Amino acid sequence: MDVTGGSEWLSIRCPTQGRLTFAPRINSDDFRGFFITGSNWGTFSQKDGAARLSVDYGSLSLNELRLKSSVAKAAMCLGEQTIAADVEQIDGYMRLRFAQPMTIAAGETLTVSFG
Repeated sequence: MDVTGGSEWLSIRCPTQGRLTFAPRINSDDFRGFFITGSNWGTFSQKDGAARLSVDYGSLSLNELRLKSSVAKAAMCLGEQTIAADVEQIDGYMRLRFAQPMTIAAGETLTVSFG
């Protein structure tokens, strides 16, 4: 089951089956907002060719992350650790698929650098 949330400033597709989608609708070149799921919360930001997903409470397990972007290349790291993922462009979204489920714990940040 997919649950869609958001407002006029951010569209978020909540993590079901380990998938999460962010699509800022305003100020997408310089955006910062919060997210809340059933077991965690944190912030999402997008600025200067990078997106950051920080978990402040709980932990977030992901198989796939989708970001509204026309870019088809990305480099990712969780803290200092480089993260491998298949990256493809689908209908205006950059889809990042992780070979193994990735867990972002409270206090950690996933950084995705575009291009």
